[in-house]
Amino acid sequence: MLRLKPSNVSLLRLVCRKPSIAGVTEQQYQQMLDLAVFQQPSEPKAARAMMEKVNTGVNIIHTLEDVEIPADTKPLQHLTFPISVEAYEGHAVENIENEQPTKWDPFTLDSRHHSTKPFFACPK
Repeated sequence: MLRLKPSNVSLLRLVCRKPSIAGVTEQQYQQMLDLAVFQQPSEPKAARAMMEKVNTGVNIIHTLEDVEIPADTKPLQHLTFPISVEAYEGHAVENIENEQPTKWDPFTLDSRHHSTKPFFACPK
């Protein structure tokens, strides 16, 4: 799990692809992830419940310690997302558990990110 310390994360976007959810397109899945991040910033429990619902049936095996994420607008409370993280803004982050890839196929917003696992990315 990745815990975001209170900081400005308006540009943060969960970037993951889960095409195996029946009847859900990648765009719809991304919208659900965005909803969990942006529409529930004052309700961490609701946001986490949304993520867990989206991630039903997926075995998440990667965790990270607290990570400070800088940006330029509204702060969030502590939010913990059950999701793997490979890179943020082009910087590799330490995986403190298992190096085996998850079931997900990653895709990227820019060419700096190349991964066998999902990750957080900040769009420019």
